[in-house]
Amino acid sequence: MPHGVLLGAARRGFVLLWTLLLLAAAGRAGALRPATPRPTGSPSPARRFAALAAVISAQTNVSCNGGANGSATVTASGGTAPYQYSWSPSGGTGATANNLATGGYTVTVTDATGAWVTATATITQPTAPLTTSYTKTDVSCFGGSNGTATITVNGGTPPYQYSWLPSGGTNASSSNRPAGNYEVTVTDAKGCTSRQTSPSTSPQRRYRPPGRRLTRPATARPTARLRW
Repeated sequence: MPHGVLLGAARRGFVLLWTLLLLAAAGRAGALRPATPRPTGSPSPARRFAALAAVISAQTNVSCNGGANGSATVTASGGTAPYQYSWSPSGGTGATANNLATGGYTVTVTDATGAWVTATATITQPTAPLTTSYTKTDVSCFGGSNGTATITVNGGTPPYQYSWLPSGGTNASSSNRPAGNYEVTVTDAKGCTSRQTSPSTSPQRRYRPPGRRLTRPATARPTARLRW
């Protein structure tokens, strides 16, 4: 076979081999390419799996010093629902904890995968309890009605409301009172109450039995001596 023919056949074989190698490489690259690309606008993994979070969304403080009517509500988001709640040192296992006294409370929120997060609520109360004291002036004469009394209020949350029983009005002072027992109820702005008893007295009535005459005993005079 002539030398030129051999050279041409070898060149064609080399081109054919190179072409096959390129096709094989392209096939492997295609196998590594995703079969179905993610559609435009689909959520990213960060959006589909947001971190679990919890915040105290509502809180009611204790209305009266020493009471236990506070409450707190936690709102959970992210993670994987449903959520479980646990309040400490008390408060139960719901999203809202009721009947809380003053102090700090921690709620632990756990999602369906076991991930957990905490939030804290601090319940407060009025600084001082509502207390009352009184000063009075008793009735000056038996059967009179000039007694007075004044209530002094400490603590609680002003303004205050007053109610005297069985009579006396709705002010801090009560006047024109006959003798007897009186009770005043003081209510502050948050509904806390304090009751105080304020008695009013009068002098006793002087008693003289009817039909009895009071006589004054006679005093004997010394006998005079006569001279004759």
